[in-house]
Amino acid sequence: MKIREFAKLTGLSAHTLRYYERINLLQVDRDASGHRAYTKQDVKWARCIRRLKDADMPLKDIQEFASLRHHCCGPECQRLQVLEKHRERLEALRKEILEHIDLIDEEVARFKEWNKLE
Repeated sequence: MKIREFAKLTGLSAHTLRYYERINLLQVDRDASGHRAYTKQDVKWARCIRRLKDADMPLKDIQEFASLRHHCCGPECQRLQVLEKHRERLEALRKEILEHIDLIDEEVARFKEWNKLE
């Protein structure tokens, strides 16, 4: 499939797809005319990349994850370690966000109390 259709299927812009190809996140075959020829497997992989980006994984970590794509299996897999490391970062961020929410809740309660809003 051509880049326009591929972009529509993956939700990624053509510009982003070209960039991902330039930084080796996507390796795309070319047809006889030299145009990109995306496959269904490419769609799956691009959607995986997008999910990782949506999960706030840094591009350098996605590149590391991608570089290990065909060389990894079992519990010692570095690819799994990349995912687990990012999960730990997200858990720490969640804890920090929850602490911020608690602080805001306390301030809201004080504000309401001082202004006799409840």
